[in-house]
Amino acid sequence: MSDTVATVNGTEISRLELDNAIQGFAMGVYRKPMESLTDEEREKAKGMAMEKLVARQLIYEDALARGLEVPDGAVEAEIEKVAANFPNVEELYGTLEKAGLSKEAYHKMLHTDLLVNQLTDIKLAEVDDITEVEITSFYKENSEKMSKPERVRASHILVKSDGGEGREAALEATEKLKERLGEESFEDIAKTHSACPSGAKGGDLGWFGRGDMVASFEEAAFSSTVGEVGDIVETPFGFHILKVTDKDGGGEVSFEEASPKICEFLDRKKKSEYLAAWVADLKSTAEVQVFDVPMG
Repeated sequence: MSDTVATVNGTEISRLELDNAIQGFAMGVYRKPMESLTDEEREKAKGMAMEKLVARQLIYEDALARGLEVPDGAVEAEIEKVAANFPNVEELYGTLEKAGLSKEAYHKMLHTDLLVNQLTDIKLAEVDDITEVEITSFYKENSEKMSKPERVRASHILVKSDGGEGREAALEATEKLKERLGEESFEDIAKTHSACPSGAKGGDLGWFGRGDMVASFEEAAFSSTVGEVGDIVETPFGFHILKVTDKDGGGEVSFEEASPKICEFLDRKKKSEYLAAWVADLKSTAEVQVFDVPMG
């Protein structure tokens, strides 16, 4: 099988680069490793990865043509950041070698990325800021879609149970802890006895919406009254003593609330479209060949 998956103006893009890019999309988009993707997901990730690699090479060549240079020590600084996650830099290079990436190739990759990022930042600075008129117009056109989902904030005390022989003992232990709530605070018992990491924060789970928790826990939380300790709830994790500490019924989002997020969304969209048009223009005058490489 050829190691070359594409060429951009004669520069080869390797199978290793493609696999690494696919892995990045797999984790970033699908939240799972490449090996766990469905055939459809793998093909989509492959397409996105190839587009990214071609665009990266085109931008790199444009940066070189403009005479941009990587600042002295920038590559070394990047290596130091990554090496901080290893016992030493030799361990880093050893790990890269096992993955098929030589020291020289890694340095070239970092050099390329730094130049690509430098020119990308320059191009993004050309994009106009989002105006109040744009934000207002978007809000008016999409006001019916802008609503906050119902959510609750709750604390719990968890007693683990595997649902087997120890179930009754776990339930009895949970009942005894609940009886102590008249003498001790919910937070203190959670810190001392809860098997959940949230115990360190007095059992506080923060805010969550529908679909975020196990069904039985969610049902109990959304049907409970704020401040009251409800019935013991059983889930696959064990038994929970639950207390809802706050509720937000959701509903329409005001312009003031929505404005920052609208601005962020429009800014991201405008910059994405600007970069896409720029890359398309670079591609129109380039010689790009993408080979039909089967997935590994």
